[in-house]
Amino acid sequence: MIPNLNRRIEKLHGESTLAKDLKVTILYTFFHECDSPDTLMFVQPSESWLIAFEMAETISISITCLFILECFLSLVAFGPQFYLPGTEHWKLHVFDVVVVVSTFVLEIVLRGKEREVAGLLIILRLWRIVKVMEAVVVGLSLSNDEEVERLQHELDSLKDSYAALTKELAQQRQENESLKQSCPQ
Repeated sequence: MIPNLNRRIEKLHGESTLAKDLKVTILYTFFHECDSPDTLMFVQPSESWLIAFEMAETISISITCLFILECFLSLVAFGPQFYLPGTEHWKLHVFDVVVVVSTFVLEIVLRGKEREVAGLLIILRLWRIVKVMEAVVVGLSLSNDEEVERLQHELDSLKDSYAALTKELAQQRQENESLKQSCPQ
């Protein structure tokens, strides 16, 4: 089974697109892990390791549940048009939902070696970090734009005040000169 898969991989690698490479890597890992003998068969993990693995699994599922909740709240808050063409970055929002839901389903459904394949989706969940960074950058740029606009209005106001005071000063000097000329010395 594995040699045939290797030949197919070599055929597909000639085309070398990112999507095909990712699919082939996932499939190869899946079949390789399912087909390979368990090398740690003779090593019994300690109870503390089993507890740690169980805690990590629970934490992973909890985080995925939070991501699903976030997707649901986005749907409620922004409406379905948030995920439809015409909205800015709609493809990224749909991709995000697909990754989160598929990760959740695979974490719940798969067990044992097969579940390790679902771990590859964690790489795609790193996409969420990119999304958070994008949101921070957009938020900062909006904040900076608002600050620049506020400072521009303040500068315009100060320029108007300066012009008015300069005009008033010129009038006061002119009045002062006329008073000096009208007073006998």
